[in-house]
Amino acid sequence: MEIGLLWYDDTQVEFAAKVQQVVQRYEEKFGKAPNRCYVNPASMPGEVKKFSLNGIRILTSPTILPDHFWVGVEGRKRNVTRETPEVSEPS
Repeated sequence: MEIGLLWYDDTQVEFAAKVQQVVQRYEEKFGKAPNRCYVNPASMPGEVKKFSLNGIRILTSPTILPDHFWVGVEGRKRNVTRETPEVSEPS
């Protein structure tokens, strides 16, 4: 995932409710539903490392700070055209 919404929530609300809140905000901001959510392993309930919640794949990453949620769309190829720079042969 290259672009997403980073959300901070240190409240004592249930984990699933936090995910639903950040998903709702993502949909409001970007007009589409995310399919990935990354969280710090310490933020994940229990010993679970990954699972799905309402079609959103929840994964752990140690690079995400505790109490943060990074949501976005992953797995879809972007339609990006890049020009290849011309390279000349060495003389």
